[in-house]
Amino acid sequence: METNIPADEVQVEQSDQVEAEMHAGDQRPAIYRLALLLISILALMYFSLRISGDQRKLSQLEQTNQALQEEVADYIERLKITAGQLDLVMNAVTQARMQRDSGQKGLREMEDRVAESRLAREALEKQANAYRIQIEYLSKALEQAETALKEAANLPGYLYPGSYAQAAEFIASAYPNQGEILVGMVGTLGETKWKFAGSDPEEGFDSEGMAVYLLANCGLIIDPAAAVGGRLGEILEPASAPGVGDLVEYKEGYYMFFYLDPEGMPFVAGMTPYGVQLFKYEFKEIAQIFQVPYGEKTQCALNPNP
Repeated sequence: METNIPADEVQVEQSDQVEAEMHAGDQRPAIYRLALLLISILALMYFSLRISGDQRKLSQLEQTNQALQEEVADYIERLKITAGQLDLVMNAVTQARMQRDSGQKGLREMEDRVAESRLAREALEKQANAYRIQIEYLSKALEQAETALKEAANLPGYLYPGSYAQAAEFIASAYPNQGEILVGMVGTLGETKWKFAGSDPEEGFDSEGMAVYLLANCGLIIDPAAAVGGRLGEILEPASAPGVGDLVEYKEGYYMFFYLDPEGMPFVAGMTPYGVQLFKYEFKEIAQIFQVPYGEKTQCALNPNP
């Protein structure tokens, strides 16, 4: 059985349906704008976290971003009450974007400063290392000087008791190549002063420095720089017992050349804190012995002490 609905009621129902659809259509832009706002807020939070990673130097920017986040949160709460506040939130997002750009600029400037600080730190570390090397150098020099001072009273007992002139004449005749170093050391460089880590006659020598200088300028080693710092063992062959002209290293840091006088008495010659000296062979505890490779004709080109 059909029910007849009055035409007026049908028309009213259709009008209500159209009005509901139109109202729903009006709400869609607000949802889209809300989604855009949320995306903008997420982007803002990402950049805020990026900026806050620079600890102390970006603390002021972090506080600004924190205040901005609180303001945006307040806007979101207001948006639940009325959609008319959305324009205000969008303005706040625009401001946040400007703050973000400003923060990125500040971050880049801060990174540049950090790079400059790193260069300054490296320069300071280099300078500090130079100071450490200098302090180590002076400490070793002081240690040698104090040792020499303590040994001063016993120095006469260490000295070679024979005649240098007779020994030099004998060695020059019997061992002419080995005699080149002895005559050059005592005759040419005999007035050279002692200096810790010294390497030439003008500034002075320590014991190792004079030994390396003599070996280099007599053509017995090629690279003197590779021999200093206790590295003579990397260039010269070791020996169990010294021959005439060989180099003897003592534990106190003395490097002496070994010789025999006409009576067969062994003695050594080299630089000490008291200048060039001739000592008894066993005046100190021996650390090692190096065999010096003399050729058929050894000649020394030495610069006398000025």
